[in-house]
Amino acid sequence: MLSAARRALRPLAPGEIDYVLSRYESGTVILRPLRDGYYVVVALGPGSDVGSGLLRSAAAQARMNEAM
Repeated sequence: MLSAARRALRPLAPGEIDYVLSRYESGTVILRPLRDGYYVVVALGPGSDVGSGLLRSAAAQARMNEAM
């Protein structure tokens, strides 16, 4: 998903992707890139607080990148 988004956005030269958010009837998925090609996947159930998921995943992303 992250690779496909990068390829699709490459002609626009938007810079780095902070996260990819995909919403489905059965829930929401947040992908956040890390260093060295790794990434964090957060799966939220339907009715979950997506805003909180975005904030918490951003904090986790920063901590993981520091540890790498």
